[in-house]
Amino acid sequence: MPDPFDRKKELERKEREEHLKKLQDKPFSQKVKPRETFSTVKEQYGEDRPYPQRKQPEKRKPLMEHDVPFKPSNPPRKGYNKTLDKFPAYKEDPMRVVTRNKSAEHEDRGKWKPTHNKKTTPVNSVTTNFKNLKSEFPSIFRRHI
Repeated sequence: MPDPFDRKKELERKEREEHLKKLQDKPFSQKVKPRETFSTVKEQYGEDRPYPQRKQPEKRKPLMEHDVPFKPSNPPRKGYNKTLDKFPAYKEDPMRVVTRNKSAEHEDRGKWKPTHNKKTTPVNSVTTNFKNLKSEFPSIFRRHI
């Protein structure tokens, strides 16, 4: 007879429930609990007396009343993505025909010449570096006293 499909999950759930039964009421907590002192903080700093209520600041009228709506001083130029106009309608790009003109100037230039005459400079090998030689052959570079 085959085992039920969720047999493994059932066993794990039972094991977890048994474990929780053995635990204490509340797990260990490192939270610092508030402790009462001889006097409260307000009494200590002398704030236990009644203070007068704050007066709410008066609401002021605006300095100016404008008769015309706001208009920006430098409005953006008209066009795509510069105003709140609708997105422009799609226009297909016309095909461009490129024609090459062979003129007499191109033929008279002559052959190609390099821009400089500098040759590449060889780089010293890593194996001949002083530090590497010293670490490979310490007996040669040892000081003689």
